[in-house]
Amino acid sequence: ALAVLKEMQSERCIPRPDSQSYCLVASTMSHGEPCPDDAIELFRNALRSDIPPDGRFVNACLRCFGNEVDKAILAWKNEMRVAVVSHENRKRPSAFPKKRRKNVAAAYHGLLYVCGKAGRPDIALRLVYAMNKEEVEPSETSYNAYLKGKEERKDGKAAIRMMADQYESLLQVECLKYDTRDKRRESEQRIRIIF
Repeated sequence: ALAVLKEMQSERCIPRPDSQSYCLVASTMSHGEPCPDDAIELFRNALRSDIPPDGRFVNACLRCFGNEVDKAILAWKNEMRVAVVSHENRKRPSAFPKKRRKNVAAAYHGLLYVCGKAGRPDIALRLVYAMNKEEVEPSETSYNAYLKGKEERKDGKAAIRMMADQYESLLQVECLKYDTRDKRRESEQRIRIIF
């Protein structure tokens, strides 16, 4: 995948790589062995080429870390977060809401996937609290990203830590809060309890 990207960058007859190209390369890299150094280099290369660090691309880059959650969080804190937040806060036409924060949420979903793959629900729970602090509401999609990573673990064993079940229960509670805007809840009846 990296060879194709380099070929696209060098040749004149092939179109120059765009955001979709970088996203596809990162996604392809994420399906193999963990390659954190290549993912960071791809991210830096994209920024040098003026490719915006949108949520899809950063999510795919973070998934390249496999089960190396410490390296993924370090890369997020040191390089990726600043770029994603500045891209999120860019000037937009007035038709777009300002507080959507979808790119930041997608990046956090990549981190939650890595936590699931590493079997670290404790760090996933911390990330959910960090999402709340950044005014990004964790959702069912956040929990599903963690579960997808957990499902793709190679050893298939449960997390070794004794508190793993408790952390996963708390993670589920934090991510699956009752949302009144959820279309699936329209037919539910509400009751009022007066004490």
